[in-house]
Amino acid sequence: MGSKAVAIERRTQTHASNDPMSDPSPDASGLPAGLLTHPGTRTVIREIAWRFAFLRRVVIAEMSRVLAPLGATVPQYHVLFRLATSEGPLSQQELTLDAGLDAAGVSRLVAKLSKDGLVSIDVDARDRRRRLVALTPEGQALEASLSPLVEGAVRAMVTGFQEEEAAVLVGMLDRAVQASMQREKERKRHRKVRPVDAARDAPGHGHAAPAPTPEGRDLPNRSRPR
Repeated sequence: MGSKAVAIERRTQTHASNDPMSDPSPDASGLPAGLLTHPGTRTVIREIAWRFAFLRRVVIAEMSRVLAPLGATVPQYHVLFRLATSEGPLSQQELTLDAGLDAAGVSRLVAKLSKDGLVSIDVDARDRRRRLVALTPEGQALEASLSPLVEGAVRAMVTGFQEEEAAVLVGMLDRAVQASMQREKERKRHRKVRPVDAARDAPGHGHAAPAPTPEGRDLPNRSRPR
């Protein structure tokens, strides 16, 4: 072991022996209390992020390997799969997360799928600004033919998992997805608030009465009274 590695190991051991979080009691989730927020364990967050990024690359590569020869792409499959497993039509905004594209990219993708006869696009009767997307019979057939190939390509990632372990993993990933979606909604909501509106609605900011117009001053589109 090199001198640098030895120094790092010694610092790690010293920190662990002095860290009050080194032997915490677990909370309801089974994780040590404060594990994800304690300054001494911030590397855990980085390790989680690295694993997410690594697995994403692997999944996309494996899916592309089986989809590309058939003329399909990963975003296309994600949209088809999402629509096939939903309880009804979805808006283009709802499809944005699954496709891994921005709103404009999803709009172009949905338009292409519609042109190919794989999805239908209808105006939402409750909000005419929204477009609702649903699978056509042709789209359902294509998704049903692609899914076994995709599942086989990524099955190696969960080799050795018991059924209960896989269910727990899905539940934890769902929590991460929901937290990310909620954070994105908050960001969009804040971006829609203009600085003027934020200042106007700030606590303690009252609405001042308009100043009286000096007598005799000309007003727009009005003549001076005679």
